[in-house]
Amino acid sequence: MPRSEASSHGWQAYRQPGTDTVAVRVAYPPALSGGRRADLLTQVTLCACVAVYWSVLTQKVLRLVPYYAGELKPIAKASWLTMWTWIDYGHYYRYSPTGLLLVGFADRHLLAPLLRIPFPSDDFVQAKRLIPVFIASFVVIALCTYRLCRLLNLGVLASFAAGMFVGLNKGFAYYFRFVSTIATSLLILYAISVLFFGIRYVRTRRTADLVGYYVSLALAVGAWEQWINLLVFLVSASIILLMVRPGNGRSRQILVHGVLIPLLIGGIYVALHSRTFSHESSAVTEAQSVFSYPSAGLMIEDVAVNASLHVASIVEPLLFPWPMLSQSVLQGYDIEIYNQYNRTYTPYSAIHYRGMGDWYAGLLFGLFLCATAYLAWYLSAREENPSPAVIGLLLTWAGFVLHLPIMYRSYFVLPGAASLLDYKHTLSILGASILVGWCTQKILQHIRGRSLQVTFAVVVVSWLAYCNYAKVALTMQFRWGIFPW
Repeated sequence: MPRSEASSHGWQAYRQPGTDTVAVRVAYPPALSGGRRADLLTQVTLCACVAVYWSVLTQKVLRLVPYYAGELKPIAKASWLTMWTWIDYGHYYRYSPTGLLLVGFADRHLLAPLLRIPFPSDDFVQAKRLIPVFIASFVVIALCTYRLCRLLNLGVLASFAAGMFVGLNKGFAYYFRFVSTIATSLLILYAISVLFFGIRYVRTRRTADLVGYYVSLALAVGAWEQWINLLVFLVSASIILLMVRPGNGRSRQILVHGVLIPLLIGGIYVALHSRTFSHESSAVTEAQSVFSYPSAGLMIEDVAVNASLHVASIVEPLLFPWPMLSQSVLQGYDIEIYNQYNRTYTPYSAIHYRGMGDWYAGLLFGLFLCATAYLAWYLSAREENPSPAVIGLLLTWAGFVLHLPIMYRSYFVLPGAASLLDYKHTLSILGASILVGWCTQKILQHIRGRSLQVTFAVVVVSWLAYCNYAKVALTMQFRWGIFPW
């Protein structure tokens, strides 16, 4: 297709310098793509917004201090050499040399001595000094998400919305409760790097990008067990790419680096940790699996409910600014006083109002299923640049796979905990942010005038900020797991 004809359809074919690879670059209008100055200004604004947002929340709303728990054991006993095989965290087992232990060792040997905080001590355990570290990690996550979206050919304003979606995510509020959650922040950054270098390698087949891909993947493996969700995404995305573009000269590289080697790494990881996985999943712990149930139907039921809870927690900041709780809970109205008739035939008259979170989850899960089905049709039939939407949608679904076989936990629908446990599906939040960026881009394409486009982007970002802030503020008014009546 001639260049002029291609441009009229919103994309351009071009040849990568120094290669025989023909790639596609989406050619958005200047108002959407932005120049270098707009790109730089947007990144600075993004970082400032995320930093100010979390600084205000930690000062005015959260007032939480990151706490070291079982992590003290490896920080005290392991070394920079033995950390690479360490998995014992006291009450649980994890492999996190490039996640939790990396931060813990840096804290013990660098930050704490600099602040004259002895190890071990109460001041060390109550790690208030790490609050700026957490905030900085959220800023970097937002910025890297922005850069990833730009690599995926999304415009400045759309990428800004994506960065704000992940940077202001309500689930980060829970991170200030435990130091261990820093591992999932690092996992998000490693996952972004995997995507960044992986996408560039598929486009250019440069050795440097392949090296970056594997270094990032190795860091992700050592960050936290949720890297398995990234493995599911990589394999699924690679298989889809092989099916959509068979015989394009890159099939062998995609098969090897996107499927076979990641599966080999995953198999070795699971084999080495099979004993601890088996212990935690069979014992009466938070990680106990549904396979302990006597009924297959009960297993399937829990898995389906878990999926609905994860999806609902991911998409709810887009729709309403309150936690997934009954208004009777949020406003402190004792429902047994205002709806007394239910008490005449059941001692569980408040059960519906206490379990409203499950209703929200079912509703949002159904809506997202419909959206997924529509996008699957739309992307295959009409979209010129489907990559951002495909990656975002697939990563959103794959980002909580590891938690699906865990027994249903009621803390998802309890006051003080509902809506803030997003650390269980961190990669899904990243996927949803890319999807938000793509959706914003599609809407912006139909808005004429730079001022109107900027206004729309500001409205979207303001809504996201308001929803996340309100959810956190309302949640913090309740004692964890305690109903007000």
